[in-house]
Amino acid sequence: MVKHSELLEQFRDLSLVCEVTPESIKLGMLKVTSGLLEEIENNQELDLYLLDKLQSMDQGREPDFKIGVDEILRFKEIICVSDVEELRKMILEEGHRSCLSIHPRATKMYKDLKKIFWWPKMKKDVAEFVYACLTCQKSKVEYQKPSEFTYNNSFHSSIGMDPCEALYGRRCRTPLYWFETSDNLVLGPEIVQQTTGKVKMIQEKMRASQSRQKSYHDKRRKNLEFQEGDHIFLRVTPTTRVGRPLKMRKLTPRFIGPYQILKRVGNVAYQIALPSSLSNLHSVFHVSQLRKYIFDPSHVIESDKVQIKDNLTFETLPQQIEDQKTKELRGKTISFVKVVWGGATGERVIAFQQVY
Repeated sequence: MVKHSELLEQFRDLSLVCEVTPESIKLGMLKVTSGLLEEIENNQELDLYLLDKLQSMDQGREPDFKIGVDEILRFKEIICVSDVEELRKMILEEGHRSCLSIHPRATKMYKDLKKIFWWPKMKKDVAEFVYACLTCQKSKVEYQKPSEFTYNNSFHSSIGMDPCEALYGRRCRTPLYWFETSDNLVLGPEIVQQTTGKVKMIQEKMRASQSRQKSYHDKRRKNLEFQEGDHIFLRVTPTTRVGRPLKMRKLTPRFIGPYQILKRVGNVAYQIALPSSLSNLHSVFHVSQLRKYIFDPSHVIESDKVQIKDNLTFETLPQQIEDQKTKELRGKTISFVKVVWGGATGERVIAFQQVY
């Protein structure tokens, strides 16, 4: 019976569903596959560049290219994606805008995608796609705290991999990484040796990253400059009507616009063309309040329906009350409610009732 229990535990570790009956043990496994591989394989047969590489491979001139067990052409074990705009765009959007990606920056997104996919000038395509994302242009700041899932499953240059891979030895499964390119099952003493090697590699990469970041900091930063006629975003700060700034989330809008630059005023200020709804603002702004707009034909620019104050803040309205609690002090009792303002914050009930 002890051996049977150990066997059942091993089956569960293999993600097998075990159903025990008095007469037998039933095992079951659900396998989820992606239709992306089939679409890539069909398009490879129509791509002239990949067909040329396939012929060179047959003649022994391209040793880095080979056909995998799934009949898909690979470059150094990485799937080759044909020159089909819709296919590449679908991969880029899944790696950037999906609910499991949450708008990573260009470097993180490229490091994640290049482990599975390859095509010529892929790094340039990823950078152009990320820089042209309208959501990132209006919400991203230079340094911000990302969501926990995105942080744990995005490439970190300081350790050379994502934290999930460093901890568990494999990437987290997402729609883009649902299939394995090879057999990565490691057991016994080999996993100890592999883990020890990864720890040493992470330590070396962290030391190199610290040195690299120091050199970046020591260099003089280039001044931000714009030209007349450029379009830019204007930095704003959302606040609640009870007198506190809204807690910033990753995709909380931080910029409005775009607006056109009319002329340069001095060395660090610019005059911009404001719409009539922002006539209460002075038209000259410091360069630190501006961000360059990167044009893309797919952008649908909608007018920002917010009233900006003179200090470049705007009020947000409460959406709903999620929770409430009471805090007991020595001489009094204070009630708190959890309000959704586009981001959850705690507000005092008295101040909330006075305004709303």
